[in-house]
Amino acid sequence: MSVADFRGRTTGPADLFLQLWERAVEWSHVQREDALRRPDIVRALMTDLVMEDDGQVAVDALIEAIAETLDGSDDRDRGSILDAMEILDEVFAAVHPRSALLAPSRAPRPRSPEWLRDLGEARTLGRPFAQSDTRIVLPRGPFTTTARSQANLNGETLEDRFNFLTVAPRFLDVHGRSLPVRSQVVGHEVFTGVPGPGNAGREAIGVVVVAERADELDIRREEHDGRPFLDIRASETVPAGQRFFDGVQKLGALDIAMAPELTMSEVEALRYADALSKAQEQKPRLSIAGSGAGRVGDVRGRFENVSLAFNASGRELWRHSKVWPYAMTPAQVAGFKWDPIDPGQNLAESLVDGDHFTVADIDSLGRVITLICQDFQIKPAVAEAVRLYQPDWVLVPVLDSGTDFGRWTHQRAYDLSVESNARYVVASSLALSDQAEIQGYPDLPVAVLVGPRGPTPDPDRTYAARAVGIIKCHISEPMCGRLSWGDGSEAWTQTNLARPKPEPPF
Repeated sequence: MSVADFRGRTTGPADLFLQLWERAVEWSHVQREDALRRPDIVRALMTDLVMEDDGQVAVDALIEAIAETLDGSDDRDRGSILDAMEILDEVFAAVHPRSALLAPSRAPRPRSPEWLRDLGEARTLGRPFAQSDTRIVLPRGPFTTTARSQANLNGETLEDRFNFLTVAPRFLDVHGRSLPVRSQVVGHEVFTGVPGPGNAGREAIGVVVVAERADELDIRREEHDGRPFLDIRASETVPAGQRFFDGVQKLGALDIAMAPELTMSEVEALRYADALSKAQEQKPRLSIAGSGAGRVGDVRGRFENVSLAFNASGRELWRHSKVWPYAMTPAQVAGFKWDPIDPGQNLAESLVDGDHFTVADIDSLGRVITLICQDFQIKPAVAEAVRLYQPDWVLVPVLDSGTDFGRWTHQRAYDLSVESNARYVVASSLALSDQAEIQGYPDLPVAVLVGPRGPTPDPDRTYAARAVGIIKCHISEPMCGRLSWGDGSEAWTQTNLARPKPEPPF
């Protein structure tokens, strides 16, 4: 099958890219590498054809031009598909968020065709460039840093061939359950979006602990059909929303502010948002208001464990409900000095699980995925989302007894960081550290940050160098801390989990 076989089968340039992708993704790596490509100068001339204002006319002209150069060989046919995809990919540079973040150039920019302007406008209204029953076409991430290249994975992939477009799954598999991925586009508007410019590459991250001591969590045990369940919430004596707000005010200018898991109910998160809406002082560009019980429960009195995201004006941008409830072993229960459970039992969270994921495109800050604690461990869904959506940020509120170097959160972020140039921020409270009597409390890390130092592998064939940083509380009332990404402070080092890649056999 060549590009010529797609005559009359598409609804426009983005739909053609999607249909070509669905064909090319079925080829082997060697078949894509062996594809016979047209010279750069020929592809440049063909690019002019898709600058027609009418998208269907542009597609027809491109298909006909490429069809004239076919010779009937499989390698040339496959090359025609990759050529068309590359031509379309480059045209979409004009409406890619990364282009808007670049310093303005004095060079004249070519006029964008009307079909491209229409697709760019439709995206800001929440409509994809194109979609099928299972896939979606969207701008390739990340927006604020260099995209992953084939050198990162030491091997060919279809998605790494393009700069401005990608195709990602509309559903992720969670242990046999197919959950939809909802795309949310957040513009630059002051009241409804997240204005720029920010501090790309040096973003300031702030964490407010909220639950500082063991007695600031309300821990309840319940049983259902003979099985134990755990319900954890911030104590009613803790003014969680106000404490979060007070902390971010003391931390100064922040790009991202986070509170930990199960410290901020939906009610308290909305109180925080109300405080933001009334404040005149510097406010975080993006706030992830921890997580906690939603406002509406089920017939058994269980609630979603929900995390709300707000802009500086206190407007809700999106929300994520925890998908995978955590279950503790008897040994883990004993470590927190709680009443024991029987051998062979698990102490599971009492909650209503979420039914979707959200990928939020904040055009001034980057593509963001929010996960809650155990969600971070979902395999292979999270790795697939990171690999194919290529987020700038993965933000994870957790409830744990620590976030220091070498713990599971550091290990998981490190493992995922080879899939993309995303930056990971995992934030926890100190309440369980107090409960478990962890040595050093309260002078313990409350967040771990993991991400690449550079976009390409080191010359010695190890993984691309990745940085790891920790946040400790340098302010005590309320307990909170901040760190700017890769600022050279002692809080940053190269991650100590790196292992050399094995040398290839040939």
